[in-house]
Amino acid sequence: MGGRFQIVFTVFVLAMWDAAGIWVSKGVWTSTNTLMLVVAALLCLLVFVNFVWVFSYTYALTAILLNLAILVRVGAPLGAVLLGSVLVVYGLRLFAFVYVRNQAPSFAARRQMVRDADKTLPLAVKVILFVCCTWLMAFLPMTTYLLAVHEITNPGVVVGALVVATGLIIEGVADAQKQRAKSRDNTHWAQRGLWSRTRHPNYAGEILVQLGVVTAAISASVVSGGFAWYETFAALLSPVYIVLLMLWSAGNGDRRQLATYGETEGYAAYRERTSALVPGRKTPAAVG
Repeated sequence: MGGRFQIVFTVFVLAMWDAAGIWVSKGVWTSTNTLMLVVAALLCLLVFVNFVWVFSYTYALTAILLNLAILVRVGAPLGAVLLGSVLVVYGLRLFAFVYVRNQAPSFAARRQMVRDADKTLPLAVKVILFVCCTWLMAFLPMTTYLLAVHEITNPGVVVGALVVATGLIIEGVADAQKQRAKSRDNTHWAQRGLWSRTRHPNYAGEILVQLGVVTAAISASVVSGGFAWYETFAALLSPVYIVLLMLWSAGNGDRRQLATYGETEGYAAYRERTSALVPGRKTPAAVG
């Protein structure tokens, strides 16, 4: 994560602290919210094993365990079930993908690079990551929690769940296609399937997942009037942050690709016919 974006991360974590403080002052912070924070903290302990795992395994396990915990502990009205269930499936898919990818021979060089980077990362930095990621993960399922608490189901919530499912499918297909491409030739970039239309379809899928959560939260708040402003604020923090992170990652990925393949035959033509995220919409690459 680049230095500039670390500032963005810090701002969002501070906003989460403010949101939690408002909830406490309003008397709406419950034992379930505390449980969400504790479980997130336990999962984020993986940062001390390998700091990268907090962004993959912890992220996936958070989607699975916290959404399930909410549905069991708070209740399972239809809106919460629709959103929570698709997010559980999302987490299961992500966990399986990361595990299989990490075992793949084509990932060996990257795996060793990550291990080397982890060994050099200062303990103080890992502690900061642990604290910040704990709050990010605890706030991830906040929309599911609020839909369960307020028992809200409306067309916007259904649409939000469908958008999440669409993003899940796109991201899953993109990840599978990239792994197949890398297993065939680890020295080349993926350019078949979804990758023939856009350079980062996996990030586009993740953005759709988070926009689906945002759609459900805004619909419950604005259309049904079921969320207080401070509840909506809390529900939007994690998904909005991840959307910004994916946009930053797409730009950073373009810069890395250009540095790696810029002189490779065919890469310039590939960049010319593809967009960064949205098929058919050309965007400047490697800016900044």
